This record gives sequence, C-alpha cells and structure tokens, in this order.
Amino acid sequence: MLTPPSTASTSYISDNCLSSITDPTDFSHKSLQSIDTISRCPICKDFLNTPTVGECGHIYCSFCMLRTLAIERNCPVCKKKLSDHQLFTSTTTEKIVNCWKNVRKTILRGANEECRRKRISDYIKKSKITNSLRTTHLNPKNRYTSCINGKNASKLEFAYLRAPESTPSPSDYDENLKFCIQQ
Repeated sequence: MLTPPSTASTSYISDNCLSSITDPTDFSHKSLQSIDTISRCPICKDFLNTPTVGECGHIYCSFCMLRTLAIERNCPVCKKKLSDHQLFTSTTTEKIVNCWKNVRKTILRGANEECRRKRISDYIKKSKITNSLRTTHLNPKNRYTSCINGKNASKLEFAYLRAPESTPSPSDYDENLKFCIQQ
C-alpha cells in the first residue's frame, strides 16, 4: 500500500503542474518512481512492450532485445551471454505494466485536477491581496454580494473551494469563475 511522503506536501506529483509525465523522476514519491522505472525497457526507455525476460532475469521489450542480440550476444545490463533460446515472454509482467499504465493515467488526471484547484486557490489569494477593484458575485443564496478589498472574500472562496459532494468536472470550475465579474 502506498503511503504519502513524509514532507509537508501529500502530493504524489512534483509541485509543477504537468499535463503528462514522461520521466519516472517527475513523480515526487519514491514508490511511484520505482514502479514507473521498472515498467520501462532499459533499452528504449518506453513502457515494456511484449516483455521478454533473459535467463539473467532482466526484462526488455521483445523487439528491443532481439535487435540488441543481433548486434551483440549479451544482456545490455549485466553483460551475461544470451541467445534467442534463453529469452522468455513474461505475460505476468505485461499485465502488471498494462495495469500500471491505467493507474498512472488516473494519477495524472488527479494531478491535473489538483493543479487546477491550486491555480484557482492561488488566484483567489492573489485577488484578496492585490485586487482593489470592486467585485460582484453570487453568494450561496443567489443574491449579489459586493467584495471590496477582500471583504466578504470568504464567501467568494466558499463559492469556489467548497467541498463537493462528488468530484466536479472542469466545466464546474469554469461556471463558478463566471460568477465573479470585475467592474
């Protein structure tokens, strides 16, 4: 079971908002880095495609390993002598890699949502500090409320950051942002 990192942040993703992570070190949590690394071929650095295990135990994409064996007859990692008949397809590894790719997509979607919420929160904080413009928005009772220099800002924040009963879609945030009109 994964546990959050011991740092102040409980995010599994680096602080910069990434739409896609292409390198295992982009994950801030060591366990995610590890599974992302072992799910990749040491030759092409992409996710294992038809994983093939050599007698030495190292795993490669089938095509990468066959291409390498055509040039040199040894394992690229440990340099142990290998031949075609010493390679075995690993269907279990293939299932694990495919499962990780699906979980990874879910993690990245969550990270994008987390980044979106952080940008909204940062915008609101910045508005409280630097915005001296008069802002009008709908409060929870559908009445217009004025917000001048941060007064009633908690109502504005409530409208944007209240805990949803279900996971909001990105369009929900866009709708909430439309309520705030600067005059």
